[in-house]
Amino acid sequence: MFLMPYLFTYAKFFEENAIDYDVIYWNRRNIEEHYNFSAYSFQAKIKDSSHKLIKLKDYLNYIQFVKRKLKSNNYDLVIVLTSLPAVLLSGILIKHYSEKFIVDVRDYTYEHLLIYKILLKKVLTKSAFNVISSPGFINFLPHKQATLCHNLSYNADSKRIIRSSRTRNVSSIKITYVGSIMYYQQCIRFIGCIANDKRFEFHFYGVGDYNSTIENYCNEHNIHNVFMHGAYKPQEKECIYGHTDIIFNVYGNDSNLLRYALSNKFYDAAWYRIPILVSDNTDMLNYSKSLSYPVQFDENCADNIFQWYHTIDWEKFNIDAQTIIEEAYADNEKFYQKLGNLVYEK
Repeated sequence: MFLMPYLFTYAKFFEENAIDYDVIYWNRRNIEEHYNFSAYSFQAKIKDSSHKLIKLKDYLNYIQFVKRKLKSNNYDLVIVLTSLPAVLLSGILIKHYSEKFIVDVRDYTYEHLLIYKILLKKVLTKSAFNVISSPGFINFLPHKQATLCHNLSYNADSKRIIRSSRTRNVSSIKITYVGSIMYYQQCIRFIGCIANDKRFEFHFYGVGDYNSTIENYCNEHNIHNVFMHGAYKPQEKECIYGHTDIIFNVYGNDSNLLRYALSNKFYDAAWYRIPILVSDNTDMLNYSKSLSYPVQFDENCADNIFQWYHTIDWEKFNIDAQTIIEEAYADNEKFYQKLGNLVYEK
């Protein structure tokens, strides 16, 4: 569940309105998590790097697990997070929950496959309404009507660590990758650009299939300015960002997901007022205004990033960051109104 922050968008609404709800999920990493809601956990450990056929077998077992819960509990409303389970559950959703379910699309999966696209369109047209986390997702969905809900997990009234302009003029820039460690090729290419450059430190916070691979690469090449910190607790994230100069979000642009997604780090950058590195030709770049820099993996990469960071217009930066957060909250308020209307109709 820690990999699904958008789950808590709904949990927050239900708890504030005293609505009972269950969460049905797949515990893929055999991690014990504690939350204050009822949860049904499907236990089957699997790696992100496992062969697709292995993943498919376990996924189909998970879907059968979900179907049993949907049949036995007869819910008033079902919210399906991401499109793949919506397609695999389309039969029961359309037959037993027509216009009593929401499909929340948070990534790009198999929309390029014709049969998948046909099934997805069928289930999307039978939902109460559909949700997307990025405006660009409408480009690959077969059904073009969707409500926007951003991946905001912050308390708007809470205090936050924001580094002042006085601490921005640093000699060694701390770049951090926060979250599940993926996108190995992009990480290695970037490490090659800043390897043992005293102007930069590259810190990894999180776990994934590539922690040891990246660490071994750095050891083999005697790279000393890359640091692997391993897992972190959610409450530690703000402290991590309090010591971060630049957020790393250079994931490439070779898929619809990477081109159109607005990742959690997009909102972290705006919320904590931290510059962010992104890939060119992505919505991350288009929507992040003056907060971002598109990384080019060339011989001038390190020099260009260093120069960009030390010439940021912080006044404009802060205005753009505030605008991003305010617009996202406004979009989410519209989403909550629509969700509320649906819930109280049921």
